[in-house]
Amino acid sequence: MEFIYDITNSIFGIENIGLAIIVFTILTNVAMIPLLLKQQKSMKINGIIQPEIQSIQKKYKGKTDQKSQIRLQAETQAVYDKYGASMTGGCLTSFITLPIMLGLYRIMDEVVLTHPDVLFCGCSGGGGRFDPAMLYYQPQIWCSDNTDAMDRLRIQYGTSFCYPVCTMGAHVSVVPNEENQRITPMETRGVVAMCGTFGYEMDLGKCTAEEKAVVREQVRTFKERCRLIQEGDYYRLTDPFRNRDYTAWQHVSPDRREALVSLVTGSTWAAKPFLTLRLKGLDPEAFYRVNGGGERYSGAQLMYAGYPIPPQRGDYQAVQLYLEAE
Repeated sequence: MEFIYDITNSIFGIENIGLAIIVFTILTNVAMIPLLLKQQKSMKINGIIQPEIQSIQKKYKGKTDQKSQIRLQAETQAVYDKYGASMTGGCLTSFITLPIMLGLYRIMDEVVLTHPDVLFCGCSGGGGRFDPAMLYYQPQIWCSDNTDAMDRLRIQYGTSFCYPVCTMGAHVSVVPNEENQRITPMETRGVVAMCGTFGYEMDLGKCTAEEKAVVREQVRTFKERCRLIQEGDYYRLTDPFRNRDYTAWQHVSPDRREALVSLVTGSTWAAKPFLTLRLKGLDPEAFYRVNGGGERYSGAQLMYAGYPIPPQRGDYQAVQLYLEAE
């Protein structure tokens, strides 16, 4: 890396470690093309021979004696030899990239230590965005370039099984969405983005006066509820992969005195059924007021009977409820 840094400095006259990293990445990827092609070929062959391997495994299932195990290994190896494949053929690329990753961690070590007041956000391509080790250096990671609010319901739901809400980069973006041309209300985009680090990636100068008023209210709400959202207990109330009618989730403070419930509907239709949403994590003995108004329910009632969700008109609507114990 230092060698590349010196070369770029002497050629372009620019002392820029970022440029050196870009050049290093390009050269590394070009050098690894033969290995990547070999890995892809190996993966394709493995897909072809899997039925034969599974047949052999089924043949020796339940046979744990030494002779059977030796035959199992021999017959399995014979299948790999027949196709010119290797059991460990796909591992070489991973071993080669390991030093590169360790080198990246060392660079980040130096960058973070010399810039302790900078909040870094991680982002990488493809499906390899979240690297647990990088969270040591970058406490939040951009989990997808897809910022469509309805798609984000599934993306953030899946990400939450491994990573806390406070690490998920989530923003309100422009509509129609650049990828699918979907138009989602500003209120809904804000509610979805609040289940993450929250922010805006759009030209606010092009917003209408009404939209700007919504933005101001969303920012105020997030500032008030930030600690509850990012440090509270997170509950998935529905599965967006199975329930396309609505997606709901909930944040509950550690002392169970506060909760923020969010719900986003899908496409609407006529004569929708009455909806009650069962909450989680509340104190069953406490009584909670909804959005500071006159509605008052016990924790037991909200968890076991459910909260009556008001009917929503139109597609992709959002409901957000703030519960506070008396």
